[in-house]
Amino acid sequence: MNSSPDSTGIIWYTVMVVIALSALMARRIPWRQAFPMVGAWFVIIALLFVGFSYREQAKAVWAQVTQDFRDEPRTDESGIVRIPRDESGHFIAKAQVNGQDVAFLIDTGATYTSFPEAMALDLGIIVDKSGFPTISSTANGDVRDWRARVSSLRVGGIVRNDFPVRVTEGQLSEALLGMNWLSTLKSWRVEGSEMVLEP
Repeated sequence: MNSSPDSTGIIWYTVMVVIALSALMARRIPWRQAFPMVGAWFVIIALLFVGFSYREQAKAVWAQVTQDFRDEPRTDESGIVRIPRDESGHFIAKAQVNGQDVAFLIDTGATYTSFPEAMALDLGIIVDKSGFPTISSTANGDVRDWRARVSSLRVGGIVRNDFPVRVTEGQLSEALLGMNWLSTLKSWRVEGSEMVLEP
C-alpha cells in the first residue's frame, strides 16, 4: 500500500510530537512548567509541518515575488519573454548590450533602437561620424543621430547579434528599444500589465 503525501506528513508530525514529549519527560520538568514549553513545541512543529506541506507553493510564490521586485524580463520554456509594466505605466526592458546591463524604455513610436552618446561611449559602441548624421524629430525638437552597431543585444532569452542602432546627440536621456528591434520578433503584444515578446 502506497502512503499518500498527507499520511506521510501526519506520521512525521506525530513522530515530532513524541520526540518533544519524550524530551520533556526525560528532564522530569513539573507539569506546570512543562505546559508553556509543550505549547511552544506544538507551535514550532505546526509551523514546520505547514512549511513542509506547502513548500512547493512557497517556492513558486517566492520566485514570483522576487521576480516582480526585480522587474526583470521572464522567459518561459517556449522562449516567450514577458516584461512587467512599471509604476509609471511604461515597459522597461532590463537587457544586456555587449554583455553589459542596460535598461531600455520600450518605445513603439521610435523607429530605431537608440542610445544617448555618453551611454554609447560607456558601452564601447563605435560610432562612425565620417558620414552625414540622420535628423530625427523628438518631443524636444530635432536631434542628430549616427548609425552604429552593437555586437549583441539580449532581452530575456531573445538575442540579436550585430544589430543596427542609432547614437543620438543632445536631449535623449535614456536608451530606447525601438521598432527595428521589435520587428525582428514573430509578434509582440500587451496582455494586462505585461508586454509579451514572442521570438
